Amino acid sequence: MNTFTHMQRRSLAMAVLLVTLFLAAMVPAPGALAQFATDDRIETVTSTATEISRQRENGDWFDLYDRMHPSARNLLPRQALVNWAESGELGIPSDDPTIGEVTFGAWRWNVTGEIFMDAATVQYTQSVERNGSVIEESGEWVFVDDGQRWRWFPELSADEMSTLTATVGAETNAYLPTFRRAAYVRIDRFWENVFTESELDYEAMTDIVAITSQPFETGCGIEEEIELYAIYYCTLDATVYYDPDFQEDVVDLTGPYGFTTIIAHEWGHHIQVLLGIDISLDPELDGGLYPIEIELQADCLAGIYAQDALAIGDIDEEEIEAAIEITSLSGDTADTEFDEFDAHGTGDQRVESFSTGFDDGFIGCNLDLDDYAN
Repeated sequence: MNTFTHMQRRSLAMAVLLVTLFLAAMVPAPGALAQFATDDRIETVTSTATEISRQRENGDWFDLYDRMHPSARNLLPRQALVNWAESGELGIPSDDPTIGEVTFGAWRWNVTGEIFMDAATVQYTQSVERNGSVIEESGEWVFVDDGQRWRWFPELSADEMSTLTATVGAETNAYLPTFRRAAYVRIDRFWENVFTESELDYEAMTDIVAITSQPFETGCGIEEEIELYAIYYCTLDATVYYDPDFQEDVVDLTGPYGFTTIIAHEWGHHIQVLLGIDISLDPELDGGLYPIEIELQADCLAGIYAQDALAIGDIDEEEIEAAIEITSLSGDTADTEFDEFDAHGTGDQRVESFSTGFDDGFIGCNLDLDDYAN
């Protein structure tokens, strides 16, 4: 090897070394980078932990449920959380938690084995009432960032979650079925439970009627063209009327749960009537909602029910896909104005509303049931 070539290689090696040192100086050590990135996140997740603790203390079970991570919600029905609290096994805080160390990183949920890359583990100490006794409790809470907010996970094993879910299906109370079809009974019972837990008065829909011959007398007048409307909820007699040919087409296209989703949407209108949520063409004047807002909120309420039905095991993931498909296909045409009386929203808007109810519950639907309590 000649001297020139040797010097060339030494110069190249030195250049590589200098570049490496320069880049190393520009990139903080992993610990420093993590600390810099999480200063504000520590405050946010700590505030979330305190907020969720206060929801437990105040018995705001539905708000607490809606802040649970969707992966957990889809295995634990809404009523199961209430049952857990009423059993005395869920510790009820008597003060705000004292927060210790907060760490961020990947976390594996032992219930399903699912790995979440952006999780926060929060160490805490707190006085809680459990089974009638107040104790000092220390432990860890885990939160996962879903892109909008931190969501919590229940401190339960897979067996404990299954046991709680089973209690929902096995419940016996004074509920008397109004409807013959099991799918409608489930929707009705879900909303009765929601209203009961919220200390609201619930009345079931009067009926769900297939119009097989016309003219047909309804609470909203004589129906002679049901094929033009396909299905609707009549507020005057709290009844859903539908075209059986429409039902057959929907079932052929998406399966039975596609039509059940449409019924759940109409049930959403029944819930709006019970809560006194009114339709308006001038909301700023009378405080109601535009027709399109009424319709999208009904989609959102249908999503709330679908999530609970999935968690209980009444439906499966394929039926959720059917619900999304029929919701997408039911959108307005592109030339529909938002303030038209019959506007329902585009397919994308309707799916987004359904999915928001499914993922975020009443919070996503902009409904605080406490506002409607007596």
